[in-house]
Amino acid sequence: MMHTVQTVSSADRTSDHGEIRGRPRSLLAVEDARNRSTRLVWGLELGLTWLLACAFSLALHAQEAPSTGPQQLTFSGLRAVLNLGQPQGQINAVRVGAMGNIYLLVDQKDGVRLLKADANAANVLAQAQIGAKGDIGFAMALDPAGNIYVTGTTTSGALTATAGAAFRAASGTSTNSFVAKFDANLNPVFVTFCGGGFMNASSIAATADAVFITGGIYATTLPVTPAGIIQAPAFGSQWNGFVEKFSASGSSLLYATYLSGASGNTTPAAIVADSSDEAYIAGTTTAPGYPTVAALVPNVLATQSQGTTTGFLTRLTSAGDGITFSTFIPGAGITSLAIDPVANNLLLSGSVSLGQFPWPASPHR
Repeated sequence: MMHTVQTVSSADRTSDHGEIRGRPRSLLAVEDARNRSTRLVWGLELGLTWLLACAFSLALHAQEAPSTGPQQLTFSGLRAVLNLGQPQGQINAVRVGAMGNIYLLVDQKDGVRLLKADANAANVLAQAQIGAKGDIGFAMALDPAGNIYVTGTTTSGALTATAGAAFRAASGTSTNSFVAKFDANLNPVFVTFCGGGFMNASSIAATADAVFITGGIYATTLPVTPAGIIQAPAFGSQWNGFVEKFSASGSSLLYATYLSGASGNTTPAAIVADSSDEAYIAGTTTAPGYPTVAALVPNVLATQSQGTTTGFLTRLTSAGDGITFSTFIPGAGITSLAIDPVANNLLLSGSVSLGQFPWPASPHR
């Protein structure tokens, strides 16, 4: 909560000091400390507010659009759903197309909704909806041609796969995952299920010829392909990660593999793919037996107790039949990934334990 700071004139200050001159010095010190603390908290909160405002402004102008002042977008049909009297509904993902158009993945608790707005966020250009209550889109990606891919979970029984999809039907009656593709104008291209029950897809990436998803799976129902690098959940794990790669047409599952380590659980949070179709996956694991290859941190730190969460970063071959790089990242975990298209560097964000990761030498570290 923002604290208010009251200013007084010089005359008021003289009067105030006259009133308190007779008070014990300790009380003066306490009041002075309280005032300075209030000003400090106010300044910190104002600074954080300014930083958040700057971050939001930078996001709005990432496409170098001309300044248009405050922006407001009114969505016809976008509604607040009441749950116990409180509005419920959220935007789960935002992406910006090559022409500056804005794509929103909306959860109104009535299916998977997509909206396309112009670069100034002034007009809704297109919208689409698939599924029904119980179907949620969690992540969205754009491919180089501007097509939109969405992944999430489905429990409604109303979501329908398209003809020729890799998986035409859900697996059992438990939570399933799906992948859907739309063109730049939000016309549906395909919808496919992901082939396993108790699956929770949480991140998606797309290249010119393929789409990749990752997330958690709480059973042994993943449709692992013969060349998948990890064919089954590791010993001592209750839930694990997975990676699936589909063709851009949605008609073929190109590979599926678990991401799993012994004596713990693994939860991927993010995936990206490079132009060679090698996938990078990051998240958290409590498994000391999570596989590492050419690792910066090959083992769980000795200072960590059994079951402690740590981050990980793994890169798979384009066929999903090998791990080219995998490392622990000490800390609470990596939450998002991106590939710098200019320098081709991998960018990570999340939480890293101070002093426990081998940072490169830098004057700004």
